[in-house]
Amino acid sequence: MKIRKIEWHQVSSYYETEIDEDLLSEIYPDMDADDISQLYARIVADEVDIETVIDDAGWDVPIEWDHKDDDWWTHRKGGYDVTYERIDEPVSDEETVSDPTEEDIIQELEELSAMFKNLPEEDQKELMEKVKKGLEDQ
Repeated sequence: MKIRKIEWHQVSSYYETEIDEDLLSEIYPDMDADDISQLYARIVADEVDIETVIDDAGWDVPIEWDHKDDDWWTHRKGGYDVTYERIDEPVSDEETVSDPTEEDIIQELEELSAMFKNLPEEDQKELMEKVKKGLEDQ
């Protein structure tokens, strides 16, 4: 009898971007230059929740994020979950180890959505075209 060990790790990925008044003008096109300057000053003073600004950009204003680092913290620091399952035949890399739960699917979609939002606009468009083509082929 064969047994498979599965380690469930987490990774923290770090990205950086520069927020300036030009970007704020794109995010908030209805604001005049003085309001943008005041908003920028409030952001710098940490009086505005930056998450709100990023969320307000949404799909309309792509923000270019520079990937800086990945911290596989559970691998280095321990504390990750380990599960075991019985296998009668080796599972290839292409096969699913187990059926995902609805919660797993929702979490995966949320992670993919966040990653998609961080892609440059050109890459977003290209990916959307591939998805549309894949759906048409089904």
